[in-house]
Amino acid sequence: MKSIHALSVFALFMAAGGYAAEPAYPVRPVRLLVPQAAGGSNDIMARNVANHLTQSLGRQVVVDNRPGAEGIIGTEIVARAATLPDLPTIAEAGVPGYEASNWWALAVPAGTPAGIIAKLNADVATYLRSPETQKRFTNEGAEVEIRTPAEMRKMIPLDMAKWAKVAKDAGMRAE
Repeated sequence: MKSIHALSVFALFMAAGGYAAEPAYPVRPVRLLVPQAAGGSNDIMARNVANHLTQSLGRQVVVDNRPGAEGIIGTEIVARAATLPDLPTIAEAGVPGYEASNWWALAVPAGTPAGIIAKLNADVATYLRSPETQKRFTNEGAEVEIRTPAEMRKMIPLDMAKWAKVAKDAGMRAE
């Protein structure tokens, strides 16, 4: 089983226009661009971060979902924006220890023989290590991390616990 680890793409930026000369940041509302559709996990996390930043920065932080082309549309908007040499990091903006990432993994049915799992693991790892695949993922703003089945078995419950805490702290409930 392998995972492809891609950082969630949240981008804070504002429209171009004189911000570098302004004495304080931010002087206008901040747009937090999410290159995925509203309602998904990236959107939910962005809205939680936006709520926190609105309070800590003293300016409205607005989530702007720009889905399409597997995230390229939103990512290009940010890349072409004028995204401010003095822009604080998320930690500097009052969210220390912030880390969010998406990951994908291949799974097999319980009871699949270890030899089959090892073969699939090796075949997928070969694909993920190829220069063409590395370039494709880099162009999409993702990075490849290859993990073993044992590493994934350890990671999944830790990740579930982390996001359960985030949901609980945000007051979310299962419906």
